[in-house]
Amino acid sequence: MVSQRLYTLMAQADLDGLVSTSFENVAYLSGAVIITQRMIPERLAAVVLPLHGDPTLVVCMIEEAQARRDSRIPDIRGYVEFAQSPIDAIAQVIREKGLDHSTLGIEMKVLSAHYFLELKAALPNAQFKPIDQMLDRVRAVKSPQEIERLQRAALATDGAIRAAYEHAKPGTTDKDVADYMANAIQASGADSVAFLVLGAGANAALGHPSATNVPLQVGDIVRCDVGGYYSGYYSDLARTAVVGHASPEQKKIYSNLWAIHEKLIGSARVGVRAQDLFFTCRDEFETRGMPFTFPHLGHSLGLGLHEYPILSPFDDTVLEEGMVLAIEPVYKNGGPIFHVEDIIQVTPQGGQVLSRSADWSELFVIGG
Repeated sequence: MVSQRLYTLMAQADLDGLVSTSFENVAYLSGAVIITQRMIPERLAAVVLPLHGDPTLVVCMIEEAQARRDSRIPDIRGYVEFAQSPIDAIAQVIREKGLDHSTLGIEMKVLSAHYFLELKAALPNAQFKPIDQMLDRVRAVKSPQEIERLQRAALATDGAIRAAYEHAKPGTTDKDVADYMANAIQASGADSVAFLVLGAGANAALGHPSATNVPLQVGDIVRCDVGGYYSGYYSDLARTAVVGHASPEQKKIYSNLWAIHEKLIGSARVGVRAQDLFFTCRDEFETRGMPFTFPHLGHSLGLGLHEYPILSPFDDTVLEEGMVLAIEPVYKNGGPIFHVEDIIQVTPQGGQVLSRSADWSELFVIGG
């Protein structure tokens, strides 16, 4: 079912229809999660959505059987890859719907210049407008079903991280921890691991390290930032631990970071601007005498990893009920990075945490 909010925004923008070609928006509009759209962007899939009339899903014939199984859109057209340009199939649908002399929205950030020029040549009497921000706004507010799916994904990933940390001990290699974590994510119901950043010891000072088969030593900080794909939706969590026992300084840093984290979650209320959370984070760091060096403190997520809004000083988006955010304050001061990240749902009372299968309020001790 296409959101009425999208039709309203289309009408306000004087669009007669739109052509969506990104993985995220095709999946959102059709219900069909076509993974090759992520892996092979030139193998286009597209939703042609008139302002008045029924939508059509255009896919490569390799994906047609899955599309017919999963799509909420009954009208599905297949094209033969390499023998036919996907733009030819899309343009034919547009002509059939009488939209070839109309104003159409397209995703300018996603549709390649090559395909856009081809579309203009195929439809010389059509006008095109960018709809990237429009679709971002529509997807920013999650349905109850999306929130439930994101919560299941987040809890499963959190449990996998906890299990990997509980399995480890001094002498375990960082690669062993990462492999255990990846296997636990797969076993939790993920379609695949989307990304897995894990650093220990000296590598914990790097932004996005990969495990390097280094044994964990007592006193090492271990930091992970990890996510999986769950039926097209992302999880994204960061957890910091220490090996053996924590020093007073490590405990202090983590305690302060966690207090800031909780303050931000409580502040994520309906009506607050995205940039307000950033400024709150900056002020909390400065109050505690901690360096604040990161350009944002989180983002929305769903079918995409960094969705709108971004919690940066430049994003004045007003938070709405049903938005789902990844809140992730980071401490970086030349040594190991301390990083916590939770998934929350925006409510009138503040953020509702969706991602904690266990208590992380104290620095987790590996082998403790």
